[in-house]
Amino acid sequence: MGKLTKNHDTVLTQDYNIEHIGIDVTANDGEKNILDWIIPIAKGKVIEIVSNKNYTNNDPSNYGDYGNYIIIDHSNGVLSRYAHLAYNTIKVKLNEVVDESTILAFMGATGYAFGGHLHFEIIVNGNTIDPYDYVFKDKLLIIAENEKPVPDIDEPDNNTKKSCLTIIQDFIQKIIDIAFRRKRWFIIFFVNI
Repeated sequence: MGKLTKNHDTVLTQDYNIEHIGIDVTANDGEKNILDWIIPIAKGKVIEIVSNKNYTNNDPSNYGDYGNYIIIDHSNGVLSRYAHLAYNTIKVKLNEVVDESTILAFMGATGYAFGGHLHFEIIVNGNTIDPYDYVFKDKLLIIAENEKPVPDIDEPDNNTKKSCLTIIQDFIQKIIDIAFRRKRWFIIFFVNI
């Protein structure tokens, strides 16, 4: 039903900003906000799972703010993070290939969280971006001519590098367009590939 929630509509509870590098969402059953099962934003491969960790004032190094989380690699330098997952609800395994129908886990309040919700991030080449349009405006997460499954390779070939450069250039243009539309400014670093 929702872009990140399995059974109900996804609703925004906190927006992306410089101090909150993701969005917080919950589900809504038509009358009130509720918790729901979480599904991936797009096809990818699970590359990190942290489970049954919690933030305490005595030990903030205990995976701190995120609590239980999953990171999915969507290829081309694009990752997504799903955080504050409920204890003992993670349904996927490391290196598992998932898609939009896969149940990842249940929303929770692990880590530094006040009430149950999902903290969601999109990370592109190590930098977080505002995921709002990808969740609520049907913007595609991966822009590629021929989408392929996440490859199990160590080093991309020259054609892959060229394709990545084209995707990055398109992506930067879209970020600039969003910045002007939303009247937000971003610092963009250019890297010689």
